[in-house]
Amino acid sequence: MAKKAKKSDSIEQKYDWVTTKNGADVEFIMENVRIAFSGNGKFFFEPEDKFGKLNYKADLILEDEDVVEQVKEVVQYLVRHHVDDEFEFDDDFDGSIDGVKNLFFKIGDDNTNKEGTIYDGFKGKFYVKGKKPGDQEAPDVFDNSGEHLKEYSKDKVLADGSYANVAVRAYWMEKWETLGLSIDAVQYTEEGESFSADSSFATNDDKRQKLLGKFKPKKSKEKMAFGGKKKKKKSNSED
Repeated sequence: MAKKAKKSDSIEQKYDWVTTKNGADVEFIMENVRIAFSGNGKFFFEPEDKFGKLNYKADLILEDEDVVEQVKEVVQYLVRHHVDDEFEFDDDFDGSIDGVKNLFFKIGDDNTNKEGTIYDGFKGKFYVKGKKPGDQEAPDVFDNSGEHLKEYSKDKVLADGSYANVAVRAYWMEKWETLGLSIDAVQYTEEGESFSADSSFATNDDKRQKLLGKFKPKKSKEKMAFGGKKKKKKSNSED
């Protein structure tokens, strides 16, 4: 589970930082999120081609309330830093923030198909949309044994609906008034009940080692490749 900081801890003490021309972006790890719309993991290795735009991508469903609060804290900090220095989340949050045209933090009940049906796994949950431009290096991907995968393998990459620890970077793009989320590394932790995903893909083995060893592993009986813990087995009856 995501570690709760003491009230005296500042956000600067809890997360890693990247200095950019737009200010300080935030790097952090979300633990035990549920993977969706990653093409069953294929879009971590080769970017999805959607209307001519290439992106490594996935939706990450937040089933743990601690992780929801973690993401809200990061969003609130960046909105205050770039848009509105008095912004606070409240119970009336409807998936939008004044001054932010594109927000990666979303309400699951709004994620529907053309018929208005909520996609499997999203009902009653928050989720984030993670994207990384296809002209950048692909995210690092580890299977649930900790092996660093050099190319896509359906035998080692778990299907959409499974759980993972995901290293991400939250950033602000002034020109587009966008608060985005880049996926930098994925550590699969456990299988979950699968659901449908996009299918078009290609593969290559151009990987990077940049994040390896960057994140300090948390105390756990079973340490993951870049931090976090394996998820305890649970049922997915809510889906």
